[in-house]
Amino acid sequence: MRKKLRIQTWDHCAAGVASAVDTFCDQWEPYSKESRQHSLDGLFARLIVPAFTTYLAALPAHHRGRNLFPNNSFSELVRQHGGFGLVEKVLHISLRQFTKTDVQDLQFQETLETLRVLAAACKAKRPKKPALKKSESAKTSRVYAEYCEFCGFHTEAAAKEKGKSVPGYDVTSNARLSAKYCWDHRPKFLDGSRNPRYLRAQRHQLNFETELKRLTWQARSMSKPNAETGDQHLDLFYFRVLGHLAVYPSDTSHLRNEARRLIDWNISDKKKRIVAMRTAQYSLDAIAKEVGVKSRQAVAKALASTLSMYRFDLPPLGKAGAPQLISAAHARFIDLLGQAASSALEDPNIVELLLNDDGKLWAESRSLGMREIGALTASDAERIIRFANHNFPHETDSGEAPLMIELPFSSARFTGLLPPFAYGPVFGIRKGAR
Repeated sequence: MRKKLRIQTWDHCAAGVASAVDTFCDQWEPYSKESRQHSLDGLFARLIVPAFTTYLAALPAHHRGRNLFPNNSFSELVRQHGGFGLVEKVLHISLRQFTKTDVQDLQFQETLETLRVLAAACKAKRPKKPALKKSESAKTSRVYAEYCEFCGFHTEAAAKEKGKSVPGYDVTSNARLSAKYCWDHRPKFLDGSRNPRYLRAQRHQLNFETELKRLTWQARSMSKPNAETGDQHLDLFYFRVLGHLAVYPSDTSHLRNEARRLIDWNISDKKKRIVAMRTAQYSLDAIAKEVGVKSRQAVAKALASTLSMYRFDLPPLGKAGAPQLISAAHARFIDLLGQAASSALEDPNIVELLLNDDGKLWAESRSLGMREIGALTASDAERIIRFANHNFPHETDSGEAPLMIELPFSSARFTGLLPPFAYGPVFGIRKGAR
């Protein structure tokens, strides 16, 4: 029997929306995206959309959240523009645009976060009996998970469905691809031999889930330590870990792979505290006393056994002050951003830029927090988003769709929305550490 869907509604989620989500979870079992009789987007439109629309209509007239999804309901986005994955992206981008700047409404924030998680669950759901392709039989058609249970790579079945190669797999053989694990973590290899990496990952599954939870919390805010470990040194370590990655809580693959790496390289909580304290200029003797090891030599040994990429106490590799080559697209993009935004992008103290749909430009600083730094016209903002769409590689083809782009400079992630996905053009640039 398939387990009942569980969506954790946030504490301050609007009561009407939370109730609708609970009802949705109770009823969702027979529904799927492929079914005509039990359409998942139909259930979403019947239960979730009215509850959320009622909530938005009840917001104060001056609340900018009232402009969310102008002239488009969730159900219309799902049916017309590409599914629940799109809804998840729009909610993700909108959530940051609203709550990181001038909409400090905890209920609004947690209502959107609850719906974003629900959209992600709908995106991942597969029918009990998938429709068969011409090349499939009832025996070969299977329900599979998108990501491996132990890391952020696609399961073998998902990888094959997406047209990616699976190591060692021969399409002419009768080998069965795993629906739960990637090639690296499947219980047995295709030749029948046991996989030791599966056994190790299985033993440390609870540790993996703990690491993933901490990384997800830290990804919510890159301006300060925020991993919710209860220890300031551990929080600082996770802050450093994600400092070089421009990731968000919804970047499932990145976060799961980072959690896997911490487990595989035996980066224990004690090692994390030692590295964080050493980074903060604690002496070896002080660290030994704080973490409860016998001597400074034991601290030095723990540091020496830590993977170099996590040695934040050491100076970065490479030549300081080395000139950086700037492409024509990079230079043009900086020109389009304007002086205020481009200066903020070059400031090492700035971690994120956000343009709201009202044209206000905001910057989040490590020391000063979020502050307004200027404004852009709607036409200038649209020009920036369309330029990024046409000149930098990304996963979508349309300038109107939500864009998520890895910029080829500043280790930055660019996200953008154009109408009808937002009331006006909005974008964000989240920087990685240099």
